[in-house]
Amino acid sequence: MEVLQKEFQALRESLEFSQQQVASLVAENETLKGSVKSLTEGMMKLSAVNKWIKESILDIQACSTKAW
Repeated sequence: MEVLQKEFQALRESLEFSQQQVASLVAENETLKGSVKSLTEGMMKLSAVNKWIKESILDIQACSTKAW
């Protein structure tokens, strides 16, 4: 009986540890989701600015070739 109690105690501790690990990973995952969302939004803004700059350069090039 004592052996079974020790085995159950070990299993309970292992389960509790696993549950703590899962909770920790879930929290870390939420943090990473926020970071990914923020980075994605930043990349979208950067892409829009890049497109605007590219169009501006093309406009300037077109104007400069018409002037000659």
